Amino acid sequence: MTRQVEQPELQRFEISAAQLAANYNQALEQGIEVDPGQWDALNAAAWPILVRSDTQSRSGAGPM
Repeated sequence: MTRQVEQPELQRFEISAAQLAANYNQALEQGIEVDPGQWDALNAAAWPILVRSDTQSRSGAGPM
């Protein structure tokens, strides 16, 4: 069952790959404004998985 069937009040938007790329580039250039409440929720979700940024943690990061 799709979200549209579960929640018919939701609007459906179709976005082309070109528009997604344009939106991405615009966000890179201008940044993204995030509602403070959503930012707090994002920080709360990320907190348990973050690690200290130090020489030891960076030494194992990325491809070898």
